[in-house]
Amino acid sequence: MQIASGFGQFAAIDFLNANFERISFEGQFGDYKLHFGGQLTHPVKVRLDISLGSLTILIPEDVPFRLGCDRTVFSSLDVQSAHEEAEEYWYSDNYSENKPFINFDIDAGIGAVSLRVID
Repeated sequence: MQIASGFGQFAAIDFLNANFERISFEGQFGDYKLHFGGQLTHPVKVRLDISLGSLTILIPEDVPFRLGCDRTVFSSLDVQSAHEEAEEYWYSDNYSENKPFINFDIDAGIGAVSLRVID
């Protein structure tokens, strides 16, 4: 699945219900909110490219994830309820390679990226 957004706002709810294996989202200038609720039945790869703006990722607390992010000096990253094991990689507390998880690969230009774990 591929999604591109130019200017403005974009929000998606319960992304996992789309049952994709890979998703690519590209945002140019705007405010983006992606909610990864739904059923996680297999490993999922998520590629997010944000040029200028803010990206908020919402993920239920029972969904394991791994997050890698390439940042610039003009971007910030705030990851909640995760630990950093290697430079630029964060893992949820329930992450395991032996069960399905979301693998986030983020490229942040100018702006803010935040991941919030929700119940």
